[in-house]
Amino acid sequence: MAKNYNRKSPAFYGGGLDLQAGANRGQVFYVNGTDWGDGDNANDGLRPDTPFLTLTYALAQCTSEEFDTIVVVDYWTPTGETWPIAIDKDQVSIIGAPGGSFNRWACIHPAGDTAAFEVQAMGVRIQDLYFDAGAAHAAIEFSGGKERTGIFNCNFMTGARGITGVAGSPSFGVEIGNCFFSHSLTGGGIYLNNPAVSRIHDCTFDRVVGVAIEIVQAGHMQILDNRIGVDSDVQGRGITLGASCARCLVDGNTANFGSTAMAANPYLDSGGATDNDWLLNYRDITATLPA
Repeated sequence: MAKNYNRKSPAFYGGGLDLQAGANRGQVFYVNGTDWGDGDNANDGLRPDTPFLTLTYALAQCTSEEFDTIVVVDYWTPTGETWPIAIDKDQVSIIGAPGGSFNRWACIHPAGDTAAFEVQAMGVRIQDLYFDAGAAHAAIEFSGGKERTGIFNCNFMTGARGITGVAGSPSFGVEIGNCFFSHSLTGGGIYLNNPAVSRIHDCTFDRVVGVAIEIVQAGHMQILDNRIGVDSDVQGRGITLGASCARCLVDGNTANFGSTAMAANPYLDSGGATDNDWLLNYRDITATLPA
């Protein structure tokens, strides 16, 4: 398919979407991933009224490092989708169109016990989407050492976790901001192993079962201004840093269980006394240092 470098200029493009730098170089594809909508992989995918049906097909039309964007007009488990959806093109943005879905934002709802997205590329941006996941999976999982991933304004509703990166993934430059994590998550909110020079900020955790933010190992990590309702009066349920975390800065977070001060400290740092910097963080309305 020939590239059209002016594709992001026409009036039907969702102006105001927060795209990564350089995004005007690439193509815009539209997806309506519902079996009752007008999505069809035989369409050209270049207009909201001629969208593709599946995200897997839309990603196959993207070109790595061209800053292509997929706008998800609507979505709910379309026939023919491949699970988990592999984001395998560098510098691709996948953005929900607010107001375009029956859910207000499109919901990536997998069929079966699987993740919704598996990030396999660099420089990926994910924004303005609802997510479900299988009982044993996170909605967004990382495959291998992937860098410069941004996840913004997303809602994580069901599954084991919202976002998971196991040992060796991600490796650098992850940013997670302004996301919501539901009480229906059964294994925690965010679990990352080795997210160097990364940032988690301005997220809300509604009593997710388990630790809201757990970082196993990291360097130069920032955890800032998150609001955390923990699921039980247990130490470390708000933010837990593992023994291999160093030079992490934690500031402006609030965590508590219920409407009185929880007895246990919601913050846990297993590193050395001077490994990480804890600034003004609150348990209920009282500033506290971690256990």
